[in-house]
Amino acid sequence: MNRDDADVVLCHLVATDHGEWLDEQHSQFLVLWETAQELANAIYSWAQKTGKIGEIYTVYDIYAEDDSADENFHGLHPRCIVKALTRLQEGERAKVSRTEGKPLDEWGVKFLDER
Repeated sequence: MNRDDADVVLCHLVATDHGEWLDEQHSQFLVLWETAQELANAIYSWAQKTGKIGEIYTVYDIYAEDDSADENFHGLHPRCIVKALTRLQEGERAKVSRTEGKPLDEWGVKFLDER
């Protein structure tokens, strides 16, 4: 596949919320099996089931801890988790605390009650 054909495929993934460019040079790409919104819904459902609403956790806690082991987002790359958490924040179901200079794993998130 040549670069132009690859760009068509990757642009389609971006348009359908199944991927995003990781850099401005378009040399690295993140592919999502599920859309960011689907992941966001799964994460929020898990937070509700496990009593995490109103509490603060790290990105690492969400994708790596034992209580998420049976979830579809367990073990995903932190960028996937942050993308989903951003959707939750946009929907006012979470507040993401981004700390400059810290790895994504250490960013915090507080799950909020649905209104």
